[in-house]
Amino acid sequence: MKHWLVIIICLLSVTTFAQKKNFYRKEFSVIIENDAFLLKLKDGYYTNGAFLQFSKAEEKNNHKIIHRFELGQTMYTTRDRRAVLRGLETIDRPYAGYFYGKYSRDKFYTPHQLFSYSISLGATGKWSMAEQLQEWYHRVIGLYFYPYWETQIPNAIGADATIKYVGTMAPDGAAKSLFKIVPTAQATVGNFFINAKVGAYFCFGAFEKNESSVLLNARVSKTQPSTKRKYELIFYFYPQLVAQAYNVTIQGNIFSKPTDSRVFTSLPEAIVYQQIFGAAYAKERWTTRFEIAYQSKEATSQRNAQRYGSLQLCYRFN
Repeated sequence: MKHWLVIIICLLSVTTFAQKKNFYRKEFSVIIENDAFLLKLKDGYYTNGAFLQFSKAEEKNNHKIIHRFELGQTMYTTRDRRAVLRGLETIDRPYAGYFYGKYSRDKFYTPHQLFSYSISLGATGKWSMAEQLQEWYHRVIGLYFYPYWETQIPNAIGADATIKYVGTMAPDGAAKSLFKIVPTAQATVGNFFINAKVGAYFCFGAFEKNESSVLLNARVSKTQPSTKRKYELIFYFYPQLVAQAYNVTIQGNIFSKPTDSRVFTSLPEAIVYQQIFGAAYAKERWTTRFEIAYQSKEATSQRNAQRYGSLQLCYRFN
């Protein structure tokens, strides 16, 4: 009888602990970006992006660290393929696909300050599988496939490294208000991309400190976080300036020029302005986020700026 009593007490203790534990160490995330989310009649420029992420949190020397693994694919086309088909205009943005794998390490030195680095390995051309994917889903939904992928950026393999810093202005005041400003800065160097970005999130709503916030995809934790809310609901505006030195989706391989005369390349705009209006909601295991992005001309050959939408869904677990 005593043995059964001990077992019951242990089970009740485990159950009570499980009920109190409302934090999760791992997260799986799916992100889809497409200009069709904005109900546009034209499909062009940055036409689609798909990303899978797995994140895992740990603690080291009282600092929160998030290891993030990502697979992604982006595809780019001309502004209006119908107009090109009819001879009304020429291709104004290189066709390109970019498929990559990336590892990121996010370390929070304080609840408000993040330093991150990432390393990515990617491929362009047919190796990116962008042409094959677009042809497949256009066939599935009954759209005509326009034959301009023969002009795409050729096959290449590349690696890039990125460092990133995120802080918070007036963190003590921000913790007690419904508004905060989160400045960001990052730089990327490699044989596919060379650029620098500076910007800031202007946030309104019910949010946590950066180390536990949906804003930075940081809701995972190895230990019980010192959160103050059962959920987050954030609306934000994120303007950013991008200085471009090299962009493989516009220029192709940095080490060699295309040998196929059909390939169309361009030059990157030195300065690109982009802005995002977004909303994110997170509670317990789930996160949903929707963003509307605007980006000025990325290539010198582009006729117009571009807009697209982004949808993210995350699930956390142990």
